[in-house]
Amino acid sequence: MLQALTLLLVFQLVGEVIVRAFALPVPGPVIGMALLFAALMLRGGPSESLRETAGSLLQHLSLLFVPAGTGVILYGSRLAEEWLPLTAALLGSTFLTIALTALLFVAMPGRAQDLIDFQVPGGDAAVQAPWRIALSYLHAAYGAELPDLPFLAGHECGVILEMVQKRLNSPLTSSCGRLFDAVA
Repeated sequence: MLQALTLLLVFQLVGEVIVRAFALPVPGPVIGMALLFAALMLRGGPSESLRETAGSLLQHLSLLFVPAGTGVILYGSRLAEEWLPLTAALLGSTFLTIALTALLFVAMPGRAQDLIDFQVPGGDAAVQAPWRIALSYLHAAYGAELPDLPFLAGHECGVILEMVQKRLNSPLTSSCGRLFDAVA
């Protein structure tokens, strides 16, 4: 776990160094995450230790917002002085987000229906093992002619494919969220 955490922090540091060296308008951790993603793709995927460490960090992600909340509370008097511009910024950004989302839905009619239905082997439990969702999605797209992918090595693909073929505990979905789980 310590090696995996060190790896995550090293990539974040590399991202920070690149951003500061080239004065990029992108947060350093975003560059670090992109570099880590590229390195993991070249390597064939993350190690089990890295998966566990990242999962543990994501589980406690809300704790990372505590310092920001504390900072806001420390400046309560400033918030009281500038409540109008802050309220306008919050309402304006919320309205802008809703308006842009609505425009995207109008500009891209019918795109949501382009997602194919596929089965989620194990139902909600498959979210804990995204490779199952990926396998089911590949089965829906390719049928029995599945491509040989390294991330599926070591998993019991035969059992999951049998569940999908027999429709055992494999509800249908076209959810974009499940598609993102499959990509993960």
